[in-house]
Amino acid sequence: MANQKVTELNSLNTASIADPDLFIVVDVDALSSPTGETKNINFHDLAVKVNTWSGSLESVSDKFTITDAITGSKQVTLSYQIHDADDVQVDIRHAPNQTLGIDYTVTQSILSWTGLDLDGQINTDDVMTVRYQRLI
Repeated sequence: MANQKVTELNSLNTASIADPDLFIVVDVDALSSPTGETKNINFHDLAVKVNTWSGSLESVSDKFTITDAITGSKQVTLSYQIHDADDVQVDIRHAPNQTLGIDYTVTQSILSWTGLDLDGQINTDDVMTVRYQRLI
């Protein structure tokens, strides 16, 4: 590796990353060099630090028994603001495999289906489960 550019190294994909894997970093605060000292950090310690910078994700599951009010408003309010709309999963017993943008939309903590494929499929007393991630 001493005579190899970083761009020429073999890639490590997310499936093969493990806690003891090392990453190279330049510690610019190190006093041993005016341009910083090259050090390593293992994947676990890096992941812990990144989570403290950006927050951690928590999986959440909200369950709704559909009422007349929900049927009329064509929306539910989730317990938390979602982290990524693409990761939202909506399950209804009689209407499986819901798709974002086709069956429903999500904005912050509001899941709605006005004018989308779920409109007219959801009835009073149906049970809807919404799974998503929130930033903690």
